[in-house]
Amino acid sequence: MVSGLPDDLQALLGQLDRELAALYGERYQGLVLFGSYARGEADEGSDVDLLVLLEGEVKRWKEYLRAEPITWPLSLESGYVLSLMPVNVEDYRSAWKPFLMNARKEGMLLS
Repeated sequence: MVSGLPDDLQALLGQLDRELAALYGERYQGLVLFGSYARGEADEGSDVDLLVLLEGEVKRWKEYLRAEPITWPLSLESGYVLSLMPVNVEDYRSAWKPFLMNARKEGMLLS
């Protein structure tokens, strides 16, 4: 995983990665940690910002709702607020949208 992250968060992200891989199958291309945890600036109130990289068409709200039965229990059990943003993997790699450009710059591919 990623050095510098708390052990419990690394374990949580590993579990999330496995469960998303099972949910999405071959469409799943990995997780990218971005935001305050990726920058090493997280505090007690920080959420864990994650891009979910998927192949094919991504309808964000639909994919968010699809992953919610995984993310809510993990958030409640761990105390970390998981904020997922599903995106098309090709958009992540090449889009010139400021949000994705920033995520590419500061983000860490977890899987």
